[in-house]
Amino acid sequence: MDGGRAKRLIQKAKKEKRDLLLPEAFEVLRAYGIPVADYQVVRRKEKLEKVMEKIGGPFAFKAISSDISHKSDKGGVILNVDHLKKAEEAYDRIRKLNGGDLSVLIQKMILNGKEVILGAKRDPSFGPVVLFGLGGIYVEVLQESSLRLAPINRLEAEEMISELKASAILKGIRGERPLDMKALVENLIRLSQLMIDFPEIEGIDINPVMVLEKGAVAVDARILLTI
Repeated sequence: MDGGRAKRLIQKAKKEKRDLLLPEAFEVLRAYGIPVADYQVVRRKEKLEKVMEKIGGPFAFKAISSDISHKSDKGGVILNVDHLKKAEEAYDRIRKLNGGDLSVLIQKMILNGKEVILGAKRDPSFGPVVLFGLGGIYVEVLQESSLRLAPINRLEAEEMISELKASAILKGIRGERPLDMKALVENLIRLSQLMIDFPEIEGIDINPVMVLEKGAVAVDARILLTI
């Protein structure tokens, strides 16, 4: 873990009295060993083709703005971009959201695996709390999650996952191959430690994390600070 790198990003945002921007949140996660789907920030349209060749598609185009917290509600996320013309249109649409001032984050879409949610908040009575839940369609159907006080150890992280009714889908059912539970457990532990190390973090929402046969990768993230 690279606590110094995370500290610099968090202190910069706090000094500017704002929450972390999307690429900053991704870099803090990476600093703590939580994998993030490949991405790059683009500020000039002529760079699109080169970036797309480097990352490999299909792509998600995302707005970078402290004023747009729920990006998808504002049209700040465009999915399934698979060729240059569509990429140029997506780039222009996102840039127009804030008078042309927005940078655009281009991210490789993870099309396989299962969606889960990792989160954390700072409870006024109990302190830092870590959350785990299933994502995608399972959020609406089951509406269940597990909570633990941070810091958590490996056994507690494993229990957070196994106590959910639908956690069997991660272990492989109906002929599906089991997913990487060890990577998911590791992400929960590292998220827990991040909350312990930085009391200025009010909350973290990593939604979704894609759990694969090998690895568990963050696709979107918000880190809120006590300003």
